[in-house]
Amino acid sequence: MEKLTQEHIEFEHDKLRKELWAKAWIGTASSSNCTTTSTCNRFADEFLSEFDKRFSKTKKTS
Repeated sequence: MEKLTQEHIEFEHDKLRKELWAKAWIGTASSSNCTTTSTCNRFADEFLSEFDKRFSKTKKTS
């Protein structure tokens, strides 16, 4: 099994955050009551804020 470095963990975490932000933005934009892109930005930013509170990008040690 490959040993993950902190650098790799951070890279993957940042990549995941970008994907999640885009999905949150698109999901908001596709709703019938979304009328501005600023709403999409605000929702996606809030989504990432909550993600960051729950999921750390630091390496877990056991």
